[in-house]
Amino acid sequence: MAVQEFSLSTSDVNISTSDVDINIKMQKILIIGAGEIGKALGRILKPKNSVEFWDKDKTKIPHSKNLEELVLWADIIFLCVPALALNAVLKNISLKNKVLICLSKGVDPKTKELPNEILEKYTLNYGLLYGPMIAEELNKNLGGFAILATKKENVFNLAKKIFSKTQIKIQKSNDVCFVGFCGVLKNIYALGLGIVEAQKLGLNLKGKYVVEAIKEMKEITNKFCGENDLVFEACGLGDLIATGFSPDSANYALGEKLVKKQKIIKKSEGIIALPIIFQKIKSQKIKAPLLKNIYKIAFKNLKPLKILENID
Repeated sequence: MAVQEFSLSTSDVNISTSDVDINIKMQKILIIGAGEIGKALGRILKPKNSVEFWDKDKTKIPHSKNLEELVLWADIIFLCVPALALNAVLKNISLKNKVLICLSKGVDPKTKELPNEILEKYTLNYGLLYGPMIAEELNKNLGGFAILATKKENVFNLAKKIFSKTQIKIQKSNDVCFVGFCGVLKNIYALGLGIVEAQKLGLNLKGKYVVEAIKEMKEITNKFCGENDLVFEACGLGDLIATGFSPDSANYALGEKLVKKQKIIKKSEGIIALPIIFQKIKSQKIKAPLLKNIYKIAFKNLKPLKILENID
């Protein structure tokens, strides 16, 4: 399915009182999760909107109001927390008339749900914002690119408005299943690129690795979500390249630690999702030898040098 790209031009704005109310008023934005990406988004959106943060770690936002009060105040809520925290956050707040934009790219290890599956238990008024948006680069005023996957036109229109004339460019898709799976798989294959880098296996092998990773991502997403070419867009290939070649990526860094047998203090989204996705593809009889090799290296003591084993 093709994606649509939008930009706001002067022709989109009419100078009337009603249009000014719709198009120019500042949005009240709550960012749940004051980590690197949450803070980077806040910095980008703050000049034209009212932005508040909430995080369960009170040391990050010392004078934050309570979550229920902030949710009541907000028009738009950005979810910048790990996927394993989504259910805990969403089940205790009222989402009536709220728009949710989720950046979580993982799986809840308890329920085995992907972010889109979690969100749909609580609201349909949501979007998944997935693509190459490394926080460290956004903080240097470099560009970011993403797919906003949503079933609701009003969600995309609102996102389009708040990101207009910012450094983040968004495109639209209505396939939340496909985009959701892309985000999870990207993290797993980025983990594998960290494994490759730690062994200094070279760019030639990395090139082969990326080709195989994209083939498998397409096969897996097509199996679970239906035929689509979104794997070649920002939410798939674009995000994999950015994350899988960045030392700032938690998944990439954890892959390196696996090879070097360093202590893993904090698990990444990719390593948490890996055994769950492994079981899902196994149940569907999907071959995916690269993903299976990453799983075996992480959990079954396969030698990291064999990461491309059983791949032509």
